Amino acid sequence: MTGQTPDPTVDSDAELDLPPPPPVRITGWMVSMAAAVIGLAAGVPVWSGIWSLVWTDGRTGAWWSGGSPWLGLLSVLMFAVGPAATGFLLWRRGIRRRWGEIAFGCGDELTQAVARIASIAAMVLFTGGIAVLAGEADHGRVEAAMMVLQGASLAAWGLMFDLLCRGKPCRVRRMCGIAADTLCITLLLCAGGPSMQVWMFAYIWIALGSALSDGALGAIVAAAAGALGLAVVAMATGVLSEAPFLIIGVAAGLMLLPAQAGGLIGAASGRSGGTSKRKFRVLLAEDSGCGGRSLRRQLERAGHTVHTAGNGDSALDLLHRGGLDVMLIDLHLRNPSALDIVRMYRFMRSEDANLPIVGLAPGLSDTMRKRCVSAGMNEVLPMPVEGFRLLEAVDRLGAASFSARQALETGVIASISSHPRFSAIAEPSIDEDALDALQSLDPDNGFLEDVISVFLIDGAELIDAMCKALNEGDVVNFREHADSLGSSSTHIGAIRLVKLLARCRDMPTRGFKEEGNQRMLQIQEEFRRVRTALQSHVWALRHSGLN
Repeated sequence: MTGQTPDPTVDSDAELDLPPPPPVRITGWMVSMAAAVIGLAAGVPVWSGIWSLVWTDGRTGAWWSGGSPWLGLLSVLMFAVGPAATGFLLWRRGIRRRWGEIAFGCGDELTQAVARIASIAAMVLFTGGIAVLAGEADHGRVEAAMMVLQGASLAAWGLMFDLLCRGKPCRVRRMCGIAADTLCITLLLCAGGPSMQVWMFAYIWIALGSALSDGALGAIVAAAAGALGLAVVAMATGVLSEAPFLIIGVAAGLMLLPAQAGGLIGAASGRSGGTSKRKFRVLLAEDSGCGGRSLRRQLERAGHTVHTAGNGDSALDLLHRGGLDVMLIDLHLRNPSALDIVRMYRFMRSEDANLPIVGLAPGLSDTMRKRCVSAGMNEVLPMPVEGFRLLEAVDRLGAASFSARQALETGVIASISSHPRFSAIAEPSIDEDALDALQSLDPDNGFLEDVISVFLIDGAELIDAMCKALNEGDVVNFREHADSLGSSSTHIGAIRLVKLLARCRDMPTRGFKEEGNQRMLQIQEEFRRVRTALQSHVWALRHSGLN
């Protein structure tokens, strides 16, 4: 089996201490209110700047006499209502989980949406600052610029809401964003006058953001739109004659960006999760719904075939059908748990030892990782996982598994039967005939399940008692507990466990602890195998009854 080596000092049968879900509603409410307060604090200076237009140049101070202070009020609403509504939406949908899913599934669009809103806010503050600081500012141009920015803010928040509601990538939305950004900058440059020409370089930033999300095609589309907008600005304002080098510099940047986009995207594709060289069949066992869709979309975009399971029973059914290359399993999976699924599968399908299993764990700790690896997982990734790390793990483990299967099929690996100590028939951990005999005593009332449950509980207690006696050097109690466990193991059909326990009867007093430690490790390992086999038997009985 490819992957990490299990740590023998870690008890893989212990329950995982997974972090509890965060307090979603309280956190969302706090974020929503904090966003509204910050928005109001940022909007007040803008309102003051627009209001000051009314009191300059001998105006009477009435809002209808020229210079509308209501533009400032609209700016305040843009700053406050947008963040508050976004916080409320995330609150209702689960802020931590929803935000993590969107950041994982469409992080490029989320970055663009946040940058778009932040840029418009900066432009509004800049325009309000001009109204306050520039005594001879053209009030009409400032108001026109504010009107353009109000429309742009509505478009920006609309795109953000669509992203949060849909929660998945959309090229149409990205193209609409390019069109809205380009139109906003063009109108702002045309209506705002010379004081707004500083925002001309925004054309290049729009094209760069589009290149990062849509590659060379996005860069070409955004650069063409920016060049068109730049031409409109040059013809409408006459800025070409006033600042020719500025226009030439921006135009050169727009022309060079598409040519450089290919190399830029090529260098970043290793981290952003491009198409894989080999396609694998991936089993995704995850029960959170939206999170599973994000993972599935990421894998399918890389070219892999994805089979999904929403609970433990479905995952085991798909595993038993075979034909898989990699398995991804969420540690929150239940019925049965993720660790039980891995143990049962590794025991029942030992011929598929090369199937890589990757755990997905929120709040991953070192102890949790060791338990997962000891249970049979090859690797454990923290959730939410970055797309390039997920695809890298799938490609690496899938390729190793594929190579191992090819080697077995082509005979590259020497046959183990050539070894002189090879035994063609491996002794099973459980005697199925003994279990069938117990089942025949009361086949309809769950008698066998009760016997197995009692054996597993009592067996774990007896093993703990043996460990305690071993640590205290109490040979007599150690042997008594071993005899008790051996007797119950005989009834349940645990063949190899009975043989290991029988060797404890003749343990010498001298060197008791040294030899006892070695035998206890063997007994504990075999008890784990017995427990897995019994759980698998119970699972098979339940499913045979359903079918």
